[in-house]
Amino acid sequence: MDILIVFIALLFSTGFWFWLVRRKDRFAPEPFWFLCKIMLLGGVISIIPSGVLNSLVVDQHETAIFTSLWQNCFVGLNEELWKLLATVYLIKNHHHFDEPVDGLIYAATVALGFAAIENIEYISRHGLGVLALRHFTSVPGHLAFAMLWGYGLTLAKFKHPERHWVRVIWPYYLVAALFHGIYNFSLGVFPAGLNIVVAMILVVGLYRHDSKKIAGMLIHSPLRPKGHCPACASNNQQSSQFCRQCGTELLVEEFKVLKQVSCKQCATKNLITAKFCVQCGEKA
Repeated sequence: MDILIVFIALLFSTGFWFWLVRRKDRFAPEPFWFLCKIMLLGGVISIIPSGVLNSLVVDQHETAIFTSLWQNCFVGLNEELWKLLATVYLIKNHHHFDEPVDGLIYAATVALGFAAIENIEYISRHGLGVLALRHFTSVPGHLAFAMLWGYGLTLAKFKHPERHWVRVIWPYYLVAALFHGIYNFSLGVFPAGLNIVVAMILVVGLYRHDSKKIAGMLIHSPLRPKGHCPACASNNQQSSQFCRQCGTELLVEEFKVLKQVSCKQCATKNLITAKFCVQCGEKA
């Protein structure tokens, strides 16, 4: 019965955040089972090497503040690196990675797999009670950190395809690792109670920032109906430059690779990078 309760609790926690992440992809949600596979594979691929390196470097009983600081920074660098590499390996050239928002969605999905497996470890050490706190702090924290470099992954795919992806993503990875380190450090250094408050403020702030980035990426979706505002879900005239409800700019072309052009033969809209028309096969 205890195993069943643990399983249900883990399923609820992971399922809640999985649902929350997937529903943000409004216009072309990624296939459910494909996301589940990415979450499981990404979690396993990333948590094994990062866990080994953490165990070799980090001393859980270290109390010196500067040593604790650099160890927590190492954990941030280490865990975000392996989550990033797992995500790039699994989806960088996959045909499902076809919208700017997908970079953030897949990053969050792999991070959720990492957090779910990590939760199993913490429950085995400290009991089921630890899951309630981690559900509101560590799990959304992993999602929020990952979506920072997930935005960089989107830029590498859709805005700067001519540049090597490492050159585009590394600043976002370093920022994510830094916030991850600060989060871990605050939990270990501040007094009990205050450390949770500081950690939650950091997580909530980053999560809100990432949610705004997702809304911004949805503007660029080639599947977004003309005039539809992803920020407030209101519908405007197709030619509207700004949303009449919230003022969001609707006619933006930051991602030139997604710009559409008409086929000279049949007038079908194709991506500017398409070599052949999807309708008639005429060479672009």
